[in-house]
Amino acid sequence: MTGASKVTVSVDGPGLYGTYDANGELTLAFPCDKSKSTTTHTYLLTVVGYPNLTKKLTVSAQSNP
Repeated sequence: MTGASKVTVSVDGPGLYGTYDANGELTLAFPCDKSKSTTTHTYLLTVVGYPNLTKKLTVSAQSNP
């Protein structure tokens, strides 16, 4: 969103992981569940001040390549 200054990030649920500048990048850990063949994590990005402006990313990876 043009003019946004901050974004919140939640990982695998509603709890807040952190608040970050709207421009830039963030590196997150991707822990795998070795008991499953595939691990999935969901990331929710929300523009601060606009709670209905969100982007949900669901990412999967092979747990035991």
